Amino acid sequence: MNKEMDIIFLTGLFPNEDYAEILKKSKGAVQNAANNLQWELVKGLDENLNSNFSLINSMYIGSFPKRYKSIFN
Repeated sequence: MNKEMDIIFLTGLFPNEDYAEILKKSKGAVQNAANNLQWELVKGLDENLNSNFSLINSMYIGSFPKRYKSIFN
């Protein structure tokens, strides 16, 4: 019995194209370890699943104005 599953992965990834800007606008440390782990999980799911999956992303950045220099990313 082979049933297809719908998979939704809730993440806090930094998009690669925005990473440098996120570092520049962040006040203090960013969640690099969490970002790296989650990118590896996404790559693993992509390489090993026989079906598509969805990502819901809310980046791990600090709140404005104390931890992030911009109100918008």
